[in-house]
Amino acid sequence: METRHRSRSLRDEPADLARSEERGKLSAFVDAFVFYSLIILIALVAVPYGTVEQLWGAVFECAVFFLGLLWIVHGLLSVSWIQGNARVFYPMTAVVVLAIVQSLPLWQMDWAGNKVWFAISADPFESRRFALKTAAMILSGVMLTRYTTSRRRLSVLVHAIIGVALATALFGIARQAIQHAPGFVLPLLRPGVGYA
Repeated sequence: METRHRSRSLRDEPADLARSEERGKLSAFVDAFVFYSLIILIALVAVPYGTVEQLWGAVFECAVFFLGLLWIVHGLLSVSWIQGNARVFYPMTAVVVLAIVQSLPLWQMDWAGNKVWFAISADPFESRRFALKTAAMILSGVMLTRYTTSRRRLSVLVHAIIGVALATALFGIARQAIQHAPGFVLPLLRPGVGYA
């Protein structure tokens, strides 16, 4: 009986090895996909009106939360969630929690036939929007901290940030010097509003 158990475990060993190798390849793919997607997102977010437009802000948030789901999958595959110093994000996370608490309804009244609810915040909807936008920023920062694991990736991240900053500055200078009518490269850009 003992020899049968040993022979079965020896036969199952290559299958276990193949599964762990597949997991390792999938984990490496998700790792690279999330990091480079965040880099591309940094570059693309600055282009359409600097995410001041509602639609582009929503696209950024949806993309970050989708990448957050992939981060969860990667964490389950590699059993490694956070690398680096995540304590940097604790104060911002506390601000998000405060904004959510301020937007919670405390009591509700019937006022002139309409149900009105009161919260600590003067504008609970904007407090929730702020919490959502800030949570997306925090999540992108945490994921960049997690996936910037080598000097090469750090170099890519630094060059992407410097490139976006330089391109934005040059675009802003060109707008100030050349634009005299609405629509400069992008149709909604008006002269004298915003810089880059």
